[in-house]
Amino acid sequence: IFLGFFEDVAIMLNSGLITKHVAHYMFSYYAIQCLESTNFWSNIEAESVYWTVFQDFAKRMKHIEDSFTFKRRRYHH
Repeated sequence: IFLGFFEDVAIMLNSGLITKHVAHYMFSYYAIQCLESTNFWSNIEAESVYWTVFQDFAKRMKHIEDSFTFKRRRYHH
């Protein structure tokens, strides 16, 4: 269920329902923590095709995180 939630967020992002800035601000911290946790993946096959959407999303969020600067205007509609 936890990974599925992030896949739902990724699908909303990929569909244009939310922006990458909102996805990053609201969800990236936990997605990145999950991606990088060896304990989390101990009983889950991380490279399974079933987690491709999650993996792509978390890696994209990590890339954004590495160069992130907060700009308030990105979060106004």
